[in-house]
Formats: sequence, structure tokens, C-alpha cells
Amino acid sequence: MEGTQYPSATIWDSSHCPTSHFYVSKQFHLLWVIDGECDLSIDGIRYQLTSKSGCMIGPNQFYSIRLSTSVSRVYEISFTPQGTLSTLLEDIYVRPYIENHYPPYMYDSNQKQDRTALQAAEKAVNRLLSNDDFSLFDSLLHLTVIWRHRIQRMNEPMYRSSSLNRVTNLLHSIHSEKLSRLTLTQLADHNKLSKSECCRLFTRYLGTSPSQYIQSVRMHNAANTLLTTQLSIAETAQLYEYSSVSHFVQSFKAHHSITPLAYRKKHQTKRAE
Repeated sequence: MEGTQYPSATIWDSSHCPTSHFYVSKQFHLLWVIDGECDLSIDGIRYQLTSKSGCMIGPNQFYSIRLSTSVSRVYEISFTPQGTLSTLLEDIYVRPYIENHYPPYMYDSNQKQDRTALQAAEKAVNRLLSNDDFSLFDSLLHLTVIWRHRIQRMNEPMYRSSSLNRVTNLLHSIHSEKLSRLTLTQLADHNKLSKSECCRLFTRYLGTSPSQYIQSVRMHNAANTLLTTQLSIAETAQLYEYSSVSHFVQSFKAHHSITPLAYRKKHQTKRAE
């Protein structure tokens, strides 16, 4: 089926954790902290997940994982909901829920429905890792439970509220702009909102300002450009419309704690190892 990928599972621990750079999610990713704590960054916004809590990340979001302690252990399962249901059911239970750019969903094991979804995720991971004749079949059954929970929550009043719809539209505006060059004024005008309303919505739902969010997306796009193209630092700065190379380097270092050139060399070395 077009656009469908097989689900995959990973268990992150202190000896195997993806801290080297940000990843771009191509599928839905559910992360669940089994033990310890996990620092999670999604589109430049940082979250801390504690034991028995989790998060679902949608496609086309930038994320990184960092385990907080040596005893931390995190399950991650990646899947496309298009591959879990029949074509008939996809039209009802999948497509209406994957067209928008929703904020990450945070799971709390103290909530019964969230706990059920996380238990299904653990079973799906274990079945995928078992790699026997029925591991894929069984994992898809568990993923159906996870997706049902997801869309059930999306149908709740707080997710159908006009406020969340406006946030979804704002995020779509930002992520559809390839180089994330939008200003707050342009973002507000495009969505027919005031600048103060934009700021209020971002603070409420994402815990950051529109300008900070846009800058985070821009910096992660720039980092990806450095890793996937042969453009020079000056050409990358020009691509993202910085007034000078020094301004780009300063902004990049403020966000990634490393200069663009050092960032590229660091990850080129890691890939060569």
C-alpha cells in the first residue's frame, strides 16, 4: 500500500540512545519511559518524561531523546496508521486525523485510557522484537488499540475546540513554509488572528512564543541542510535569508550550542565511524 511502512520498535538505554542530532519523524512515534527519566525535544520545545509516562509525536516533527540517568530505559515504536486498518476503515478512522499538524500528545499512566494505550505499546514493542512468524500480525493488533485511543482523544471537546483548531492551523502555516521565514505579523495575518492571540495560543498549548517556535523550526531545518547537502555555511546562511554569515553562526550556536561548521564536522565524523 502506498505510503505504508512496517512498524518498528527500539529500546533506548544508557548504552544506546540517539543524542547525536535531531531526527525528523516520518511516521507516528510513541515513546514510553519504562524506568528513569527522559529529556525530549520536539520542534525545539523541551519536555521531561518521567517513569511510566509517554508521548506521541506526529510526522514531520523534529525530535531528539536524551536519557537523564544511567538507569533510564525508553521504548519507542514507529508506525503509520495507514498500515494498521483496511482501506475502508482508513477513510473513516485514519485520513481525517493525519491531515493536520497536531501538537504532541502526552500520556499519563495515572489516567486509565492512557495506561491502556501504553500497555498496548509495550506489547507491540515486545512482539516486534520477538521477530517470530506472528510478531508483525500481533503488533498491528496492539497498534490498532493505540490508534483508537489517539483518535478518541482527538474527538474530545478540548481537541475539537476552536482554540486547538487555530493552533493546528498556525502550526500548519509554519511547517508548510519550507524555510520557516514567517514573521509573527505574517503568521497572524495569514490566520486572521491578532498577534496577541497568536502569542496566547502558543503559550497555552505549546509553552513557548510563536517567534521562538519559528526560530526552533528554522534552526533544525538549517541543521538538516548542513547534514544533507554540500552547501557552504555562507550559502546556508543565504538560503535561510540571514543578513550575514556571522548572524547565522551566532543564531545557530545559541540554539545548538555548537557552530554550524563544528556541527557538520561532528556528524560527518560520526557517520564515517
